Amino acid sequence: MTKSYLFTMLIKSRFTSRQKAAKGFTLLEVLVVVLIIGILAATAGVSWNSFVNRQRVSAVQNAAQRAIEKAQLEAKSRQLSYSISFKIEDNLPKVEFNNSGLWETLAAGVDIKSGQVLMCTNLSDAKANQVGTETCDPSNLATARTIQFDYTGTLPTDTTLPITITFADAGANYSAGEPIVASKRCVRVQTLLGAITTGMGSGCP
Repeated sequence: MTKSYLFTMLIKSRFTSRQKAAKGFTLLEVLVVVLIIGILAATAGVSWNSFVNRQRVSAVQNAAQRAIEKAQLEAKSRQLSYSISFKIEDNLPKVEFNNSGLWETLAAGVDIKSGQVLMCTNLSDAKANQVGTETCDPSNLATARTIQFDYTGTLPTDTTLPITITFADAGANYSAGEPIVASKRCVRVQTLLGAITTGMGSGCP
């Protein structure tokens, strides 16, 4: 082979590879990539929303636990009966201390909008510390459900147990009162001594 022939072949090879590189992606390849990106984005979006909803419900559960513990501590420190009440108002779980008439939104520091967190409880609205059939119906929870501690921070002997307050993601229809089980977070008063426990998911009623 002559030098001129090798030189010609080298130039031709480089020109051919440049032509191939200039072709880029086919329309089918672009569509496949876009489809894959779309599926990944949709999956990530659902996962993120579920995570945010669980965090929101957990924040309300923590706030409820702290509120019950606060009421119990107030009863001990003041040496008198002290109550805490829960209800749904404007589709938000709210709390009131010692029949003050001042209802506060649970986890007020968290951005919780109306209808995002469902509350369920077995507390009766007829009398403090009495439990019955659990309800998650927001319209039934418009009346106060009360836990009353005596001056030692314990519960009266006529209390029925366990007292359970559950919070959950309400899903698309808040008024239906049907919590998403996997999102459930609950607080329980288990004993007359006022032992407080928490649970989640299927571990809640």
